[in-house]
Amino acid sequence: MHGVLMDIYGMGVLIQGDSGIGKSETGLELVKRGHRLVADDRVDIFAKDEITLWGEPAEILRHLIEIRGVGIIDVMSLYGASAVKDSSQVQLAVYLENYDTHKTFDRLGNNAEEIEISGVAIPRIRIPVKTGRNISVVIEAAAMNYRAKEMGFDATRLFEERLTNLIAQTRCLMLDPIAIHLGPLAIRWYALCIVTGLILAVYLTMKEAPRKKIIPDDILDFILIAFPLAILGARLYYVIFRFDYYSQNLGEIFAIWNGGLAIYGGLITGAIVLYIFADRKLINTWDFLDIAAPSVMIAQSLGRWGNFFNQEAYGAAVDNLDYLPGFIRDQMYIEGSYRQPTFLYESLWNLLGFALILIFRRKWKSLRRGHITAFYLIWYGFGRMVIEGMRTDSLMFFGLRVSQWLSVVLIGLGIFIILYQNRKKAPYYISEEEN
Repeated sequence: MHGVLMDIYGMGVLIQGDSGIGKSETGLELVKRGHRLVADDRVDIFAKDEITLWGEPAEILRHLIEIRGVGIIDVMSLYGASAVKDSSQVQLAVYLENYDTHKTFDRLGNNAEEIEISGVAIPRIRIPVKTGRNISVVIEAAAMNYRAKEMGFDATRLFEERLTNLIAQTRCLMLDPIAIHLGPLAIRWYALCIVTGLILAVYLTMKEAPRKKIIPDDILDFILIAFPLAILGARLYYVIFRFDYYSQNLGEIFAIWNGGLAIYGGLITGAIVLYIFADRKLINTWDFLDIAAPSVMIAQSLGRWGNFFNQEAYGAAVDNLDYLPGFIRDQMYIEGSYRQPTFLYESLWNLLGFALILIFRRKWKSLRRGHITAFYLIWYGFGRMVIEGMRTDSLMFFGLRVSQWLSVVLIGLGIFIILYQNRKKAPYYISEEEN
C-alpha cells in the first residue's frame, strides 16, 4: 500500500494521501521529533488476526525514505538505530489532502471514519494540508488523542458534556416566554407586553382627547377597529419581506405568538384606519394624530420588551454586557454569545421621546397643530434608522434594510409637516384659553 508507516509513541500510524502531498517529508519531520520510521513509499500490510493489522517495509526500501529534491535518505545512518523500526501494528490511518475552503472538515472529532484493509477496519482521520500548518505536530497530536481515547479519555465527549451543561444552565437563566398557562391556553409575555402598551396608550389618549374636543368613547371605537387591523398589517408586512421563508412554511404565517410583527406595517395600517375613521367622525385628523402620537410611542417602548422575552430583535455578538442588570444580560446570551440589546436601545429611545412630547405639549406655546405628529415621525425615524443598523435580523429588500429606508421617509415627512403647518399658520396646540 502506498504511504508512510510511522511508530508514534508506540502506535503505528499509516500516513496516506495523493502523490506530492508531503507524506515522506512529514515522516522525516516526525523522525526528527523522536519518532520511528517503519516504511516509506510502499507499506506491506497483512492481517495478523481478525482485529489486528501489521505493517512492514519492502526489503529493498528498509530504513530508506525518499525526499523530492534531495533523493534517497538512509534514516538509520543519519539518525541512528532508534529512528527506525522493522515492523509495527497499524492502528490509525491519516489521510492528507489539500485544504479546500468549500469542503467541511471535522472540527470536533465526532465524525468517525474507518478504512478497511485486508478485512480489518481501523479509524482514519483526514487532515487538510495548508501553508503554515505543521502537519507533523498535528499527526503527533492525533496519535496521542487516539491513545487517550483508547484509555477512556475522550476530549470530544468531555466538550459535549460541558456544552450540554452550559446549555442547561443557560436555559435555567433564560426567562420563559410563556407567562401564564390556563389549561391548553398559553399566554406569552410577548402578547402581554403588546396588550399592556395598548391599554396604556388608550388610557393616555382618552385622557388627552377632551382637550382637543374629541369624545373619549370615539377613541375606544377607533381602537376596536384599528388594533386588530394593525396587528394584521404588521404581520402581513413581515411576511411579505420574508416570503421566501413563509412560502415554504405556510402554516407559520399565522403563528404571531412566536414574534414577527413589523411595527412599520402596523403604523401604516393604523394611519390609514385613523384617517378614514376621523373623516367619518368629523374629527380633525391632525388633532387625532397629535393626541395619539405619544401614546403610540409609549406603547412601542413597552412592546419592545416582548422582543426581549422572545429573544429577538437583537444585535451583533459582543464580549460582555456587564453594564446591564443580570436578568437582561442572561436573556441576551443567544447562540453562544452575548448580543447587543437593540430592543432595549429602542425602548429607552421611545420612552425618552414620549417624555419630551409630554413636556412640549404642556410648555411649548409655539407648538402648532401637527407638530407633535411631526416630532414623533422624526424622533422615531431617526432612532430606528440608527438602531436598525445594529440588528442582525433586519428585513431586507434587494440587499437593503427596509426599515432604514422607511425611517428616512418618516424623517422627511416629519420635516415637511412642520414646514407645511408653519406656512399655513396652523392653530397652536395650546389654545388661548389654556394660556
